[in-house]
Amino acid sequence: MNKITITLVEYDLIALLHAAAQQSCGYGSNAIEKTLPEFHCCDYNEPIYELVKQIRLLDLEDTDYMAYVEEVKAVAQEDFKERETE
Repeated sequence: MNKITITLVEYDLIALLHAAAQQSCGYGSNAIEKTLPEFHCCDYNEPIYELVKQIRLLDLEDTDYMAYVEEVKAVAQEDFKERETE
């Protein structure tokens, strides 16, 4: 798999992460399935988890953003724990 590097300001990173999370089953929404039935909301859980694992919290200046990334990571970890036990 090819790796892509993008540079975002902190606000844009969090905004994109929030938008993706809102479309994911793991975060309580599945609006994307209503408009794009070929996509399943749970398909977003793994990419979100892979993304938040790469974010170095100490690189974020805003402590609210740090807390949000930690929360998203915790939800993702819980989701994968549940899948592994099924």
